[in-house]
Amino acid sequence: MLCDMPEHLKPLHTIKNPWGTNRMAKITIRLPDDKRNRLKALAQHRKISINKLFEELSTQALAEFDSETRFRALAALGNPQRGLEILDKLDAHFADDKAAE
Repeated sequence: MLCDMPEHLKPLHTIKNPWGTNRMAKITIRLPDDKRNRLKALAQHRKISINKLFEELSTQALAEFDSETRFRALAALGNPQRGLEILDKLDAHFADDKAAE
């Protein structure tokens, strides 16, 4: 399924790195002092560096982005009528569960 998707719709982790390695890059982020201090405290609480904290936050953000991108790509290929039928079936199932409580 992913092979058929245009390159810009594929989740980032499926796109081949042209360099063949996971290169590291530097970025500079301007943050208010209080936010920086809170992020530093969060990193200390987790016993990791601020760099590792940003790597973890980036991973979470990219996973969310990949999920949304995949959903949108699959939704574009899907059948809207069939999707509505499935949602109606789910609504009925969960309505029955609530009625039984």
